[in-house]
Amino acid sequence: MAIAGGRTLWGHRSINHHRGSARRQTSIPHGQPVRLRRFDPAGGKGIPLLAVPRMRPVAGDPNELEFNDVHTSQLVHKIGWRGLASLGLSFGENDDCLGWIVGEPCQGLRYMFQMMNEARLLVGANAAATASAAYHESLAYARVRTQGRRLKRTGADKPGPVAIIEHPDVRRMLLRQKAIVEGSMSLIVATARYADFAEHGEDPAAREQARLILNILTPVTKSFSAERGFESTSLALQIHGGYGYSSEYLPELWMREQRLNTIHEGTTAIHSLDLLGRKVVAKGGQALMTLGGV
Repeated sequence: MAIAGGRTLWGHRSINHHRGSARRQTSIPHGQPVRLRRFDPAGGKGIPLLAVPRMRPVAGDPNELEFNDVHTSQLVHKIGWRGLASLGLSFGENDDCLGWIVGEPCQGLRYMFQMMNEARLLVGANAAATASAAYHESLAYARVRTQGRRLKRTGADKPGPVAIIEHPDVRRMLLRQKAIVEGSMSLIVATARYADFAEHGEDPAAREQARLILNILTPVTKSFSAERGFESTSLALQIHGGYGYSSEYLPELWMREQRLNTIHEGTTAIHSLDLLGRKVVAKGGQALMTLGGV
């Protein structure tokens, strides 16, 4: 059964970020490519991008809607990023689910990676923002929390304990956090700049040059911000001491949130394989040489 080009679907798909009520959502619930049961060539080349609404137009009466046999089958319980639900969708349990191809047939993977490259930059931005919040929280805490005395005391020192920001090891951790935040934000801004140039450069040559640099910087920006952002958040927990792992303070929440950034939209190891195995050697190393000449 098909309506105006609809294709019968069957299968299961897990998605990370689903917005809207599972009962009331009537628009397209996601944009992930889903493999058709029939019709397409085998393998990745046969994956299309499909619009699969929860409710679909009734055959012969487009003003009426009927259930499209899409079920929320699973809710994933996570250590972080709980504001965006991760869930599983089941398609065609009753053999009555229709999807409509978006764009060209068999181009689902290409469309998905176009979205994912932007999502990777957003994960990096989230990691940098979380690291920044952790740094500023650590800085504020270190200025008011008193413990111990200076190693080198003089007659001008006030009696009693000093703020922990006075201790060299705490200052080292704060400087490390600050360096991570500034380095991550610099990478993100530079990469976003090339993303704009790749789409809106003055001429085709400028757009192609920006695209080559963007391909090199995207995995680096995402991975560095996520990995080092987790380090920054871990340092925030250390600076807070015994309070750091208490849910009454924010560092333990940020640490759980930050841990997911190294996994979202590709793990660090996957990005390293992609960078060295594909991006660096693509077109005879042209991307890396272009980056070196900037």
